[in-house]
Amino acid sequence: MLLKIKRSNRSHNHKTQAAIAMEQRAEAAGKDEAASIFRKFIEKQKRKQNRKMLRPNTELLKDTVMQEVPRYVDLSTGTLVGEDKKYEALRRSMRHLEERGIIR
Repeated sequence: MLLKIKRSNRSHNHKTQAAIAMEQRAEAAGKDEAASIFRKFIEKQKRKQNRKMLRPNTELLKDTVMQEVPRYVDLSTGTLVGEDKKYEALRRSMRHLEERGIIR
């Protein structure tokens, strides 16, 4: 049954909810081994969700950087740049943010 849940084309939340229901059914039936299998899957899903939540939204950061900051500021040096140098400053700023792990 767990493979059926894993292979389904459902969302992360739907899979977790299905596993919780199956775990509860197994516990009610006294099948502790089956319940522990579902519990492991649920914990794995929780860890996966926590990693997603901790990961910064890189597209949003890139959009923000592209739209607001590097037009006139080079983030790697913190200096103002003129209109003719803004694209070079953008490349340096993006590299600066990637090196620090802020964006990928």
